[in-house]
Amino acid sequence: MFEMISRIYQIAGSSRKKITVGILCNILKSFFQSFMMLSVFLIMLNLDTLTSSIILKAVIIILISILGRFFFQWMSDRTMSGTGYDIFRDYRLEIGERLKQAPMGYFSEQNLGTTTIADLEGYSMMAIEQMTSGVAMAFLMSFMMFFFNPIIGTLSMIGLVIGLTVLRLVRQRAAEHSPIYQAAQENLV
Repeated sequence: MFEMISRIYQIAGSSRKKITVGILCNILKSFFQSFMMLSVFLIMLNLDTLTSSIILKAVIIILISILGRFFFQWMSDRTMSGTGYDIFRDYRLEIGERLKQAPMGYFSEQNLGTTTIADLEGYSMMAIEQMTSGVAMAFLMSFMMFFFNPIIGTLSMIGLVIGLTVLRLVRQRAAEHSPIYQAAQENLV
């Protein structure tokens, strides 16, 4: 996960600040999403002596959770939605300048390379958003589990580490097969 984010940071140029703000907004969105567990925890602790005051506190926690998730999702969308296009815009322009110099026969025989750039534009920011919010949510939920049961919280954290290790292995395998996929895609186009 960190390797992919660092690769995008390397080519991001002036868009790095937007990506950083978007990642922070995603983490905060996950934090507010985990507030739902706090509400459930409050109800479970006071199940025998449930009063309207406790229910009101739980409802307020849920409302704060919803508003926080909404706000930080909105901020994340504002900062990251066009960033993929901004990053790869210069690459598109560079390809366009080079294609102006190409002989006319080139266009009937070669792929213009725009599908790969379009894929990168569309999926790079979405991948960062999904990874950061997913890992942050899993970590925060595992942390909240410690309040319910420390053994389950520990097992959950161990599961998170194992899951991240498996994802790293999957990414390495995908990197091995990526050139094959790109060659097949170029042949089809």
